[in-house]
Amino acid sequence: MSAPNPEKIDPRAAIAEAAGKILAAEGIGALTARRLAAAGGCSVGTLYNLFGDLDGVVRAVNRTSMAQLYVHLERTEGQDCTARLLALAEAYRAFALAEPNRWEALFRHRLTPPGPKAPAVEPEAAQLFALLRDRAGPGFDDDALTALWAAVHGVVELAVNKRLIGADIGAEPRYLKLVVLGLVSALGSEQAER
Repeated sequence: MSAPNPEKIDPRAAIAEAAGKILAAEGIGALTARRLAAAGGCSVGTLYNLFGDLDGVVRAVNRTSMAQLYVHLERTEGQDCTARLLALAEAYRAFALAEPNRWEALFRHRLTPPGPKAPAVEPEAAQLFALLRDRAGPGFDDDALTALWAAVHGVVELAVNKRLIGADIGAEPRYLKLVVLGLVSALGSEQAER
């Protein structure tokens, strides 16, 4: 009679961990049910029972990626609002360039499946926006912060996909600075007009 194994593998955790490694190294297209089930030490049927489908596995990986992005962004510092926003923008770009496959999965795949019970904003996304709000400080409403994120994200997305047409290679930090400074300046002008 063999002794029970005290380190029994949690197939859900093993599958999510393996999926994260595969996705980061090879991209979302490399995730297959058989490969992930083997990594989790379970059958394909068990994988589907645990995650619903492969989309469920990707959503689990994306939640981990968003948590990693949050930790990466949280480390940024700056003396004033502009410096903090510039640091966030550059850290956002650095994460995307360091993790292009995770980045692609984050923005090409929904975190939450569509349906009547799906939250309007995933908790991980809300946490990231709260960090942006905190670093911006007073004077920025949610519309301004959303516009800033969208503009920064656009520059980063084009940089990751090497689609900044007519741009100098390596000029992305300068473009990010122009975006941040432009919004801060516009908000200052808007407040002065009130």
